[in-house]
Amino acid sequence: MYTLYRRAKLLLDEDSPEYDPQEAVRLLIQSAQQNYEWAQYRLGKMFLFGDSIEQDVEYGLKWLREAEAQNNQYAQVLLGRTYLKGELVTQDIGMAEAMFSFASDQGNADAQYALAKLHLGGFAEKSDLFRAVDLLEASSKGGNEWAQYTFGKMLMKGEAIPKDTLRAEQLLLDAAQPRPSRDGSGEINPGNQYAQYLLGRLYLSEDGVPKDAITAVYYLNESAEQGNQWAMYQLGKMLLYGKEVEQDVLRGLDLLEAASRQGNTFADKVIDNYYKYQNNKRINSALASLRLLGHLARIMKNRLYDENRRDGESSLIDKKLRRQIEEKRQAMGQRMG
Repeated sequence: MYTLYRRAKLLLDEDSPEYDPQEAVRLLIQSAQQNYEWAQYRLGKMFLFGDSIEQDVEYGLKWLREAEAQNNQYAQVLLGRTYLKGELVTQDIGMAEAMFSFASDQGNADAQYALAKLHLGGFAEKSDLFRAVDLLEASSKGGNEWAQYTFGKMLMKGEAIPKDTLRAEQLLLDAAQPRPSRDGSGEINPGNQYAQYLLGRLYLSEDGVPKDAITAVYYLNESAEQGNQWAMYQLGKMLLYGKEVEQDVLRGLDLLEAASRQGNTFADKVIDNYYKYQNNKRINSALASLRLLGHLARIMKNRLYDENRRDGESSLIDKKLRRQIEEKRQAMGQRMG
């Protein structure tokens, strides 16, 4: 059983020179028919989503149920998500809750988070806030980033449970860290963008933790780079006006416009107010220039007037002097005659 399954996994590796999904499926079916739960789970997942083969939902569900009957927690989580979503099958929240409960009892962090969400949303058969909190705590310890974020947010804001900022900080820090992908590819996924945004807000708020603008900007930037509209709005506003960070108008506007494209109305208002302020500034500057030009024009006019007046007075003096000289000449001529 295991040998067939291991050989099938190699044939499903797209980077392998032996990649052959059809042969892999044949081997998985043989292994699954021998009741190997991991072959059943892998086969069920492939047919459910049409991964490397033609999709066949019913055939996929058949093998997932076979794996679930052996208490395979991953089959239980996948069945729970499928029934909760209700896209490939008719939605059945009761079935989803049952599957999540079975996997949760085995310590599956993803199932614990999903079950906690059902309780928080009031969708569980007997929704219980305290049960939800217990599940979130267990899932957080198991490394589920969404449980860490959700539980951290509740503690940070005091939503339904007593506020505990220091504990919230630690949970959000855990969720915000990059982590290996769960698909076995070896890739590193970025940290939870929502936790990163909340950390940015937390370190700017001075609410239970020391203010740290540098760290706040770091996490807001990490979140904004993942396209989080609220991080883009917050960081964009800070950069635009140079609050807690060196001013960078162009990048600030870029971030705000990116948030606006996602429908963020707060970003729209900041952009509008900024351009209104700039227009008013230009108008006031233009008016000041006009007033200065008017003042200079008056000075020039007064100066020209003064010069013309002086020129006129000089002309009158010259005429008077010439007349006096002429009169003296005439008097001297009469005496000489």
